[in-house]
Amino acid sequence: MELTHKENALLEILLKVPPDLRAIRAQLESSRFSSDRIAAVASEFIDICCWESLDRHWGEPHQTEYYSTEATVVEGEHSTYLLEIVKVLLEYGLAPNAVVDGTCILEQIRFVENEYIAADTLALLLEHGGNIHLKADGESVFGEIDFDVMFDALNQYDRRRYDSLVHCWFVWLGYGAQLENGTTAVDLYRDFNTGELFDISKFKNHRNYTFGLSHVPGRGEGWSLHIFDRETMWEVARL
Repeated sequence: MELTHKENALLEILLKVPPDLRAIRAQLESSRFSSDRIAAVASEFIDICCWESLDRHWGEPHQTEYYSTEATVVEGEHSTYLLEIVKVLLEYGLAPNAVVDGTCILEQIRFVENEYIAADTLALLLEHGGNIHLKADGESVFGEIDFDVMFDALNQYDRRRYDSLVHCWFVWLGYGAQLENGTTAVDLYRDFNTGELFDISKFKNHRNYTFGLSHVPGRGEGWSLHIFDRETMWEVARL
């Protein structure tokens, strides 16, 4: 979708590092963009964040230690400020379920690979009315994320990127996303102390959880993804 002169001016302000939130609000208030036009600018900004991630990875040498390294924040990039910018855009009418040129913002954000910023931003959008059953081009957005979690487990070459993806998946699970057949994507376990079945909505606070892979047979056939409470390291769920 082609941006107008005023929309390009807003995008230019969004792209300042660090962003000037006061200037962003002033531009939004003076131009009075419709929700659709804010979504068009947001989509362009997110797309730039996604390409920024890809450019960074292409420029890095392959290092095997990434397999055991959790995602870390890359400072000074546009994506570093994604959450702050989306918060402001929501104040001025950004629709969480907006679709721009066939692509929905909820789908775009998961391709932003900078620590857990994408997952934090997804949680914000789902908290503001994002649809966990949203489809893009007839396909379930959550279903595609779930597939990538399954596929990339055996094809990851950078643990940090996979870590970012899995935390986006945690968020979708926390807000109630299910597979097309209506089942939950993971098996839940009982709390060792209380005996109560793990409450999957706790995954909304995705930073409280971590994971590991094993050769134990599971939905991934010859392997499983084990999800642990980060504080106690008790297993709460398994893919």
